[in-house]
Amino acid sequence: MKKSWILKAILPLLCPQLLLANQSYTLKDLEVLESQKSYKEYLSHALDIRPSKRGIHWQKMTRHMGSGLIQEMIKKGHFSEKSYLRIDELANWSIFRADEYFQLKRNQYASKYFKQCLENKWPKCTKGIRKFWNSSDKNPELGLDLAKLLQHHVLDKDLWEYAKATTSTEYGEFYCQRPFVQKIIVAHLGQFQEKLNDLKQEMDKWIHKDCWQQLEKPLRHSLSSGNPKARNFSYRLLGLRSKLTQGEKDLFLALYILEGPVVGKVFNLAWGTLKIIGQDYKRRDRLFGKLIQLDPLPGKVFGHPNIEKVKVVISFLHNNIPEYVDHYARTCINFYAGKGDFPNGNPTIECRDLLKHTVGKPWVDPGIQIRYSGLRKL
Repeated sequence: MKKSWILKAILPLLCPQLLLANQSYTLKDLEVLESQKSYKEYLSHALDIRPSKRGIHWQKMTRHMGSGLIQEMIKKGHFSEKSYLRIDELANWSIFRADEYFQLKRNQYASKYFKQCLENKWPKCTKGIRKFWNSSDKNPELGLDLAKLLQHHVLDKDLWEYAKATTSTEYGEFYCQRPFVQKIIVAHLGQFQEKLNDLKQEMDKWIHKDCWQQLEKPLRHSLSSGNPKARNFSYRLLGLRSKLTQGEKDLFLALYILEGPVVGKVFNLAWGTLKIIGQDYKRRDRLFGKLIQLDPLPGKVFGHPNIEKVKVVISFLHNNIPEYVDHYARTCINFYAGKGDFPNGNPTIECRDLLKHTVGKPWVDPGIQIRYSGLRKL
């Protein structure tokens, strides 16, 4: 008993901070801490005040000190895991869950913290970001900030959970004009491209009409892309929304024949469509005008390894859009003769294949073949 009494007597003298830690702070104490901007100490004792006593004055002070702590950490560059977890803990307080300003500051801190986390290759950064996002207020700008941080660490399709908050509302017009967001949308929808019903449902669910308006232009541009996957998928998306003009359909199907592959349902559709175009001069002329604007000129089919198939295609093109075969061959000759302006180099990459396959055939002007033979000797 005597030893216990002595210990109780001297302990406060040896460890005064221990005694203080066990003491509850009063509202007056908190007022002093607020005036001193002692954020950490204030928040360590803010809950000392009994729930029934946490009136408007306490709420105002606590909100101020909560956002102040985060602002101070950002200003001083305190982006340690310990600091992040402390803010994460505060975010679960009922007073801060409904505090938009606190959540805004929390989001700012988290973006900077996770940027440092990824740059320094700290463990479990991507999991931490996902956990933070799931507990956040799902602010669209925050989602994009996190997606940008992750873009070099995960696949584009895995960024969708952070970007989808930007695409499904009337604010989609603002967000969906950004190439970064467009890239994420296409990557996500690409997972459904083999199942048209699922693709349409996903588009209807997540792509608001205002967002779609911003997507149309880049998708239309992709219809003449040298990337067949991008071209085919853009055609499919625009078709599902009934946004393809006849001219765009004609161009896509002509490119399908000119660029390959030379098999499949779409190829058969393209073949039949080009036959119809061949009988309609105005429609054919519009298609020809679009084809010759492309650089390089489409013609991968001329270099296909199956020579017999290539000759069948060249003959078909000669019968239905002869202007294009002639233009391709003449452009090739002009390039090798040094006539004209070709800023991107040879626009007729498969020219040699075309002229080789047309020797002795009526598909290319004999004069072009003679000029080509002469240029080869130079």
